[in-house]
Amino acid sequence: MKLILRFLKPHWKLFVITVILLILDVMGALFIPTLAAQMLNLGTSGSSFTQMWHVGVQMAVISVISGICAIIGGYTCAALAARIGKDMRSAIYKKSLKLWFNSDKELITYQLLADGIRGAYGQIPSDF
Repeated sequence: MKLILRFLKPHWKLFVITVILLILDVMGALFIPTLAAQMLNLGTSGSSFTQMWHVGVQMAVISVISGICAIIGGYTCAALAARIGKDMRSAIYKKSLKLWFNSDKELITYQLLADGIRGAYGQIPSDF
């Protein structure tokens, strides 16, 4: 957990925004069935159409807000994951350069890149 928090600290604002958007999305998704039940109760009890209309408008507004929060939350979550992943890859690369320090640094760097590509694709592409 400490390791992940080290990479999360520089992006704490984006993390807080993501969590808030997620909470708003879940609250909206959980409140819609309550409004649907309220609308059914109003319909079966013989209430006026305007009362049902108000509950329907509330349901529509909450659905739109929840949907917007879900879309923006998904974007911020992806952006946060990309930034943390970039920082982690950079830290791993810097650490690997320290571990594999040699006087011929370019050869070692190329070898690390070639090993990574070979591991991902099974072979080095001909244009590499």
